[in-house]
Amino acid sequence: MNGKKYLRQKAAQPRTVLTPQESETYLQTVWRRFRRHKLAMVSCVVVLLLVLAALIGPLLCPYSPNETVGAFSQPPSLKHWLGTDQIGRDQLSRLLSGTRISLLVGVLAAAISTCVGVVLGLISGFFGGVVDMIIMRLTDAIMSFPYILLVLVAYWISLELGVEPTRFGSSTPVSTAQFLTLLLRALGYEDGKDFTWSTPWTLTDQLGITDGDYTAQTATFLRADAAVVSANALYAPKKGEDKTLLQDLLDSGAISGSTVVIWDYAPLLFDEDFASFLFYPVDGSPASFTSFKLDKVTVNGLSCQTLQVTTPEEVSAYLASIGYDAGGFGYVEITYDEDKAQAAATEHYTDENGKTYPLLAFSFTYTATQADGSQVKGSFTDNYYLDE
Repeated sequence: MNGKKYLRQKAAQPRTVLTPQESETYLQTVWRRFRRHKLAMVSCVVVLLLVLAALIGPLLCPYSPNETVGAFSQPPSLKHWLGTDQIGRDQLSRLLSGTRISLLVGVLAAAISTCVGVVLGLISGFFGGVVDMIIMRLTDAIMSFPYILLVLVAYWISLELGVEPTRFGSSTPVSTAQFLTLLLRALGYEDGKDFTWSTPWTLTDQLGITDGDYTAQTATFLRADAAVVSANALYAPKKGEDKTLLQDLLDSGAISGSTVVIWDYAPLLFDEDFASFLFYPVDGSPASFTSFKLDKVTVNGLSCQTLQVTTPEEVSAYLASIGYDAGGFGYVEITYDEDKAQAAATEHYTDENGKTYPLLAFSFTYTATQADGSQVKGSFTDNYYLDE
């Protein structure tokens, strides 16, 4: 054997050759691989549930998403599975209704961006050169801009401008038609069916919310007007019911009858460099404040001196001593420089005879104490003019 060793090569193991199934399409291949991925399948189920909620969720809402149906800011319970928000609306109903809007916004945003991108890409690729450079530089500039700033700007614009004739932003002037329409909606009336939103005073006059003072020619709708008609609306009957809006809010638990205070104010006297105001609960108010203190009073932004009476007992006694048979939970006498206040006026009132008067804006910041010891803070401004 010549001393040589021969190694016998082991027989090679037969190899399994994988050949694509002739009957499997590309989509079938994708689906086969997709369903083997557990995380992908879980995500798919979640997306399908969201789509299902968007399609049929509003039909399953236990309450109207915009209706006050319970007490404010309540925790989850058997009646309200996810609790209520800060104005007593059912959170679950709002979540189910909002899902459709959220998905619709996302799908539309993706569709629009895709269409715009495809069009710009085709234009850029077809013309090339300078056109391509301009489009690419604009695209780079947009992509480099912080996305969160664009969202904040869009949100601010939506708050400022509002989105409909009957939905307005935080600093948008409110017209008479807009505010009365919102009050009628709270009473269960539908614009376009029970009244026309451009002339809601036709119905509010019938319900006693307004008394014929408001028309399409009403130039301004002041905060004092909003306070008066809002108070009147609380005592107006709800559509098709024998109870008032106030009673409905009490029955639903949105407000507590033991603590809610419905109040108003009125000027008692206007004289040169002097004005006095009385703050009081309106007839039928379930409760009253135990004290009412004005933290700050200005006239057209100018500071002034005040004499305050801050409890119901003291108010009654003081008014009786100066010849008034009235009561309330707060009273103030204001001494100010009328000439300076009129010179600082930024708004004016023109009467039916064409005479113009500078408006005196009395601004109040207050702290009121309720019967349970809790405090309510707020501020308001009312405009007056002196007819000499």
